[in-house]
Amino acid sequence: MSMTIAIGIVGPSYWSYMATVMAIHLQKIVKGKASPIPRGIHQEAERLFDIALDCAGGKLAKNPPASLHAYVMIWDIFRDIGELFTTTDEVEAEMMRCRAFIDGLHQIHELSPEEVAIGQKLIRFFFRLKEKGEAETYKRVMCGEEEG
Repeated sequence: MSMTIAIGIVGPSYWSYMATVMAIHLQKIVKGKASPIPRGIHQEAERLFDIALDCAGGKLAKNPPASLHAYVMIWDIFRDIGELFTTTDEVEAEMMRCRAFIDGLHQIHELSPEEVAIGQKLIRFFFRLKEKGEAETYKRVMCGEEEG
């Protein structure tokens, strides 16, 4: 029996708290300060990219609606922070770089200049995800609008 992920789980509001904590820790990490990321937060950050990458390369995802929704959300946030990709190959490569960087945070180490650049991008990414999540929650709670 496969485990289906509700599409709402991959919306920005679901990821807001994780995004906030990740951005705060990444700010410290790129400045060279040890800042261990709480395990659950770290796992959720990895999970976000894993869900999106599940449909990368044209393969059939385990949960196509959730995977596609996460993929588009990440691509939109990349666009919001000034990362302009023209092909799916480019955005998927960037998602994989970001996922690998997040995975590398399991071990505290001095970041290379390339890792600092990815970390700075992810700070902007996670703060933008937080903002989008807050806006989605506000819209749903205050305006009575449902996702969709």
